[in-house]
Amino acid sequence: MTIETERLIVYSISNDEIRELIEGEKDEELKKAYGEMLQGCLNEPENRLWYTVWHIALKNEPETAVGDLCFKGLSEDGIVEIGPEDFDANGVLIVDVAEMANDTFKSVGWCSAFLIGWFLERRFVGFTTEVPLINRITRMVIGLLVFYAVSLIAVPLIKEWIPGWGGTMISCFLQLFYVSFLFLWCIKKFEKPVSENKLSD
Repeated sequence: MTIETERLIVYSISNDEIRELIEGEKDEELKKAYGEMLQGCLNEPENRLWYTVWHIALKNEPETAVGDLCFKGLSEDGIVEIGPEDFDANGVLIVDVAEMANDTFKSVGWCSAFLIGWFLERRFVGFTTEVPLINRITRMVIGLLVFYAVSLIAVPLIKEWIPGWGGTMISCFLQLFYVSFLFLWCIKKFEKPVSENKLSD
């Protein structure tokens, strides 16, 4: 199996390639670890992707390996433990797993907010941009000001009250849910009475 990112190629190696790693490895601890991985691959071939070694190479230089990614099998509760991260020659972490997890929770927050907001907006708001230019400018100015208020005030408070990835996910959800539904709903509710008042006059 091969996974490609913007800069890297990550691919799983075969059982024979693991055997070659074991034969060529001089470090006894690594040799033992590779042996356990190979045994996991042989014992559970249906779950071998959770036991095998994954090579990491530069996308623009596929022949240049920059590290390995190793799991320690799939536990009964579905939790996967990974091996130690790899660093480049300058001591810089190549792939920060904690940062990757944080980005994942951000994406979950944004995507769920977009989908829920889109559904609610279609169902209850029916927002339109066919309004006078002054209304569009007013909408944009108010929307940006409130968005910055949410980002600068509400988001830090949420992250303080709910530390960790939960706070990250909820704060990202709130930001995009505001854009995709709350702001549009407020505009609709505010502009409707104004329009009705003008007609009555």
